[in-house]
Amino acid sequence: MTGTKKSGLGRGLSSLIPTSQTEEENNLDGSQRVLRSLVDASFELVEASHDVSLAAYLHAAEGHEPLLFLHRPAFATLTPTTAFRLFHQIAQLSNATPSMGAFALEDWNGIYLRSHGERSDGIHLFATTRAGYDQAAVNSMVRINQASASVIHQVESAHLTADLPQVRLIAEVEDAKTTVEATVTGFDGTLRSGRGSAVEAEEAVIRAVLDAMASPLEFDSFTDTPVNDGRAVLTTLAETDGTPRFGLAIGGSDNLSTAASSALRAIR
Repeated sequence: MTGTKKSGLGRGLSSLIPTSQTEEENNLDGSQRVLRSLVDASFELVEASHDVSLAAYLHAAEGHEPLLFLHRPAFATLTPTTAFRLFHQIAQLSNATPSMGAFALEDWNGIYLRSHGERSDGIHLFATTRAGYDQAAVNSMVRINQASASVIHQVESAHLTADLPQVRLIAEVEDAKTTVEATVTGFDGTLRSGRGSAVEAEEAVIRAVLDAMASPLEFDSFTDTPVNDGRAVLTTLAETDGTPRFGLAIGGSDNLSTAASSALRAIR
């Protein structure tokens, strides 16, 4: 894996893409491995600052069976009765109207958070065996969940480019530094040009796209990894208040074009 890293939430989510594969992951296709890695990292981000004894996520993508990710506790530790009650609770909450709320199940007291994307929906559950989460903890978990869900729901469209403006890239390398000129063609035919420079070519592309789009967002980091016969690039940008914005793209061997697509997804 290559890419720059920074601290905070941006760093946590910019490290989501898998760099190693377990035997089980080897049986998944590239998009499924990326999804699993994104979901696992979203659990870990919440656990890093909150007491969590239950962490689960149900992902429902168009045209596919729902996928349930049980991060904590391990499925093997559940009794048949607890497993039935937990899955029944998740099914009930998945049909709930409110976008978030509290729930109690056996010794767990927690919250559920619904999330939506263009081609998938999800519901996230976090719980503790203590009295529950106070409002400050809930607000923090909502913020983390919104950031992680924004990229989780990009998986189904990460390989598509028809919904993005076209980008033409010209790169020059001099003194171990890459300078990229990006020309973005909008859907209305408008041309926008920008330049960016960095040691890593992908970062230079992202900076050039930001310049071309006159975006107020700031570059934070990027990561990339092989996926099947291509590459996946995750771009992390930051708003002026530090709130992270993420863009995920999966493309072929042209890593620079994939980086440009990921930057456009993060900007829009």
